[in-house]
Amino acid sequence: MIFRLIISALIVLLPIQAIAGLKGEYHFQAIATNQTIKNDLWNFADGNKQSIYATKTLRSTDYAYDIAPTIAFFGDRIDDEGNPIPEAIVDVPVEATRLLLLFTKLTTPDKRGLTYRVIAMKDDSNNFKFGSFRFINTSQKEIAIELAEERFSIDSS
Repeated sequence: MIFRLIISALIVLLPIQAIAGLKGEYHFQAIATNQTIKNDLWNFADGNKQSIYATKTLRSTDYAYDIAPTIAFFGDRIDDEGNPIPEAIVDVPVEATRLLLLFTKLTTPDKRGLTYRVIAMKDDSNNFKFGSFRFINTSQKEIAIELAEERFSIDSS
């Protein structure tokens, strides 16, 4: 009887413990699509400067971000007054708490002077169930994916 009680308690408490261990703040992880980011970029979170490290093969560790419509990332460039010049600016999806950011280093700065293109995806576990697939087309052309003999078209972003 005691053994059943212990097992029942473990079954109930383990999911609660797992949920309690999740960070309730706003976080993102990053992936570099074409060039590793070795602490070359940074952003402000809660007034503190935090450097970003992202590879092409794995998600980064969690980085905090402040609740705002955008997140700006900076590098070494500064303006005449000594203020940092953004290297990347990404729109934060509405009601997102966790993000996956895909960083692409541009060969030449865009019309706003940004040197990175960043795509933000909601990465909340309740919006993207474990074991699910999500395909993102970052090219300029439409692509198709075939899964289990079913074909899906993905427009360019």
